[in-house]
Parts: sequence; C-alpha cells; structure tokens
Amino acid sequence: MGQDRGVCTLLISAITFSLGIILSKYFHFGFTYQNSITFADIANMGLTTIVTIFAAWFLSKRLNEDRFSKEMAISDLKEIELIVSNIITKVQEEGDDVNKELLKLTNHLQQLLSRFDRTCKLKRKQKSIKTVQQNFNTLYRFTTDFGADPLDVQSVIKYGTDLIVEIRDTITNINKL
Repeated sequence: MGQDRGVCTLLISAITFSLGIILSKYFHFGFTYQNSITFADIANMGLTTIVTIFAAWFLSKRLNEDRFSKEMAISDLKEIELIVSNIITKVQEEGDDVNKELLKLTNHLQQLLSRFDRTCKLKRKQKSIKTVQQNFNTLYRFTTDFGADPLDVQSVIKYGTDLIVEIRDTITNINKL
C-alpha cells in the first residue's frame, strides 16, 4: 500500500513538472522582482506562522487524546475478552470448584463491563456497549444457572464465543472512529 502511494506521488509530480514546462513555453508572463520587504509582508508571515503552529499543536493534542481514549477502551475490551475466554475454558473443566470459579469470573466480567459502560457514557459512545451488554446478559444467564445439573456447557461456549466476536467487532468499530 505504501508503494502505491509512492508511485502515485511520483506520477503526479512528473505530470505537474511536464505541465509546467509546457505552459512556460507557450505563455510568457511578465515577472518583476523587488528586493524590499514591507511591514505587511512581515506581519503576514508572522501571523501565518503563529496560526499554523497553533493549528498543528491543537490537532496533535486532539489526536493524542482521541488515541489515548481509544487505547483505554480497547484495553478494557481485551481484558473482557480474556475473562470470557477463561469462562469458556473453565466451564469445560470438571470438578467441585467449577461453579465457584465461574461465579467469580462472571462477577469480575460484570465489573469490567460496568466500567466500560461508564467509560462509553463519558465519551458519548453508548452504541458500542449495547450489543456487548446484551450478549453478556445471555452468557450470564447460562453461567449462573447452577440449578441445571449439569451446567449447559454448550450454551456457555456458544454465547461466550458470540460475546468474544461482538467484542472484536466493537474493537474494530472503535478503531474506525
């Protein structure tokens, strides 16, 4: 992709140079040069420089803040995905502590989603959490259904996988912002 840009830039430069040579042969404009600088020239250059520096500073600051915000949200989502993966792994194990570990992981997942939800509300990007929250609620129902004997492992795996896919889609959408 970078090579395409380089070729495109080279092609545009060659066309512009060729067009300049052709136009200079057919059109002759009078050009005069004065070796003097007025106060208006200095003020114009100074003002232009100040505006350019301010715009560059403001834009770079804004871009850094947006990138930091995105990185925080993506970090939270990656941590949530890791917990969901641990839930899927844990539900496939057998033992007496499985239900206790599932409850602990699910509660931790709920806290992380709550934090992510509050972060999204701060940035007014509530759209990105709704489907994740809906998938979590379905997963929560199956991971905490300890009345079912045995636990519905296939449903936990299915809805956990759906949640992971939705988290990855949300990460992609956040990167596009």
